[in-house]
Amino acid sequence: MIQDAFFADFLLDRHLPSATALPPPLSFSTGDLCVVQPYLRRFPSPPATSAPSATASPSPISPLFNTSKLRFRLLITSNLRFRLFSTSYLRFRYYFALQTQASVDTLTSALHHTSGAAVDAFIKIDFKRVSSKIQAIVLQYHCSRYIKELHYSITFKGKETEMEKSRVKKAVEEETDNNTIQWLLTDKGISSSFIIISLFSILIRVAVSIHPYSGSNDPPKYGDFEAQRHWMEITTNLPVNQWYHNSTSNDLTYWGLDYPPLTAYQSYIHGPFLQFFHPDSVSLYSSRGHESYIGKLLMRWTVLASDVLIFFPAVVWFIVVVYARQSRGYKSNLLPWHVAMILLNPCLILIDHGHFQYNCISLGLTIGAVTAILCDKDLVASFLFSLALNHKQMSAYFAPTFFSYLLGKSLKRKNPILEVVKLGIVVIGTFTLIWWPYLHSKVSVFEVLSRLAPFERGIYEDYVANFWCTTSVLIKWKQLFTTQSLKLLSLFLTVSSCLPCMFLQIRDPSHQSFLYGLLNTSLSFYLFSFQVHEKSILLALLPASLLAVEEPFVFQWLTQFSLLSMFPLLLRDQLIIPYISLYAIFFILIHYQKPNTQNNQISSLFIYSFLFVSFLLHVVYLTVNPPKKYPFLFEAIIMLFCFSQFVLVAVYSNRKHWILSNRSSVGVEKKRI
Repeated sequence: MIQDAFFADFLLDRHLPSATALPPPLSFSTGDLCVVQPYLRRFPSPPATSAPSATASPSPISPLFNTSKLRFRLLITSNLRFRLFSTSYLRFRYYFALQTQASVDTLTSALHHTSGAAVDAFIKIDFKRVSSKIQAIVLQYHCSRYIKELHYSITFKGKETEMEKSRVKKAVEEETDNNTIQWLLTDKGISSSFIIISLFSILIRVAVSIHPYSGSNDPPKYGDFEAQRHWMEITTNLPVNQWYHNSTSNDLTYWGLDYPPLTAYQSYIHGPFLQFFHPDSVSLYSSRGHESYIGKLLMRWTVLASDVLIFFPAVVWFIVVVYARQSRGYKSNLLPWHVAMILLNPCLILIDHGHFQYNCISLGLTIGAVTAILCDKDLVASFLFSLALNHKQMSAYFAPTFFSYLLGKSLKRKNPILEVVKLGIVVIGTFTLIWWPYLHSKVSVFEVLSRLAPFERGIYEDYVANFWCTTSVLIKWKQLFTTQSLKLLSLFLTVSSCLPCMFLQIRDPSHQSFLYGLLNTSLSFYLFSFQVHEKSILLALLPASLLAVEEPFVFQWLTQFSLLSMFPLLLRDQLIIPYISLYAIFFILIHYQKPNTQNNQISSLFIYSFLFVSFLLHVVYLTVNPPKKYPFLFEAIIMLFCFSQFVLVAVYSNRKHWILSNRSSVGVEKKRI
């Protein structure tokens, strides 16, 4: 029941100018007329005589919104919550005309005498035409990000339906997001920040690419640079059905393709670019170990182009969507900082543009999938994440979170089976499209799959800061267990560590919980999965960077120790100068406008102690020779130190995820009550 309700046109009849004084009605879209901001003021109960009489004259502005197709009335209830009544399509146009700013006080006074309780729906007055002769002031009512707190009741042909309510809410939310996105992109300060940070990020990438790369002048197999070049050689000169087939033309022992087909297609696109400008760099057989200046320059440009065309737009889309869902001005001062933290991530730049890889493609597709989730475009998210999986199999680090979130969300829908089927069709269709050249025979499929799971390399390589390599100091895993046993043990630990996160996602899927889930599962895979490389920490850094505003300390801590864990690798690649430079840039940016964090003296002392130890390890590794009996002593110390920090981050993130999920569940229960 609506108590103490008065039609807005009755208010306007008493307190606004006549129809002749009104300017022509303006044409506003739903989004143009939606701005709700805090207007915290409490009003006493109305006097007994304030009810409108049955013979009240019609409102002078009623013709503006009472038409044959559109009829909306704004009810002012006891708590001033807005209820819309429509007999046709849903467009909200309500135009208040005020002659002077003093009329604002008049309207406030009118509300004072007619509302029955506290005014908790919020109003913002927007003066469209400010001059010495103010003709009109447009009062805009707009749903903010707190739209869920407003109660809309839609009456359609006399019957209220949940479907209509849901459709209106979704339509208004989309309209609101579109307006805020437009504001974000057209605001001079924000748009200029995007441009400046992007240009600076490109400049940094170009500067890093001038330095050496993995395997530079290191025959006979060189390194990752040669692997990427060789894949372009193979895909450019051989038919698609021979890319993963071992033959005299394609010796898989010499940097054979070991990534999914989308990586092969990427090489197939880049190969002709090199062939056009410098054919010798991708000629079959004779180009092995090719390291000409023009060849290296063209290879570097392929990475930069991939970064700018895929990773950069994905980041912009993510930032715009995240900040569009907040109230205007909400942490907007941190928006440029957040963009910089993602685009200027030192680990990604050093690996892709220094060491030489194309992680920006799979990570960019993953960011796109995450953003689609935040936009509630689940089918688009499934498509983009399937592309990421088909570019690099390490994207499976995020698969448990995507799977559990989409499953949990589908189970809460009216027809869960249909929702799951739709998602399955998108995923299977995407995989079928990408794998189509190899689906003609089982042999071809197994040839590709065998290249994606390098079990013959063992459970770990080098000195990676994960569970298996760290504990091998005490437990000789490779000697005590067979490869098959280690595969099963690794699978068990990885899945077990992901289960709590998956349970929370299925029980209570939410956007914030989803981002924490990405961080948790990626750390679980890094710590416990089979055959992990130092570079794999990039996957855990991605969700940490997306959460940089909510968890600035976690992002800073994880980034700093990720850099330390990759330091021996980057030093072998002769990237010490870019390493120090990017570390310094990151340190300056992270402290320039970082969100406020509360740390007491004990925690601050603890933090700076660990950072000092990290600095000391850098210096020792650069200046002191290890004992001949233990040539990898310093690598082992760095590995142990970084592993301990990664475990701490994983424990904190899982605990935070659990707390947030429980809070959300309690909130839902309270609403139900």
